[in-house]
Amino acid sequence: MSAKAKKQKGEVKEERAQVTQRIALIEVEALLKRLEKDLDKEAFKYLTPYSLAQQYNIKISLAKKLLRTAVEKDLLKLYSGGRRTPIYIAASFKEPVDK
Repeated sequence: MSAKAKKQKGEVKEERAQVTQRIALIEVEALLKRLEKDLDKEAFKYLTPYSLAQQYNIKISLAKKLLRTAVEKDLLKLYSGGRRTPIYIAASFKEPVDK
């Protein structure tokens, strides 16, 4: 294979990677809007990557990215940052006061 062919092949791979990243970004933004609507409805007591992946029928890696993005946008806060399974709650959640 000539150097020119290798260079063209590399450029094609880079273009595909850029397109994939753009699609993933659009998908995260759409899911973030959906998550925000569900949080307004108080549909979740708590969220984990697994529960979000099951609810929205997405991969766990995408669910993790979505949860991290939601924390950055102050929709969620990290309740328990365990090594394996982080637990998130709504940022507007208020713990009940003991009487």
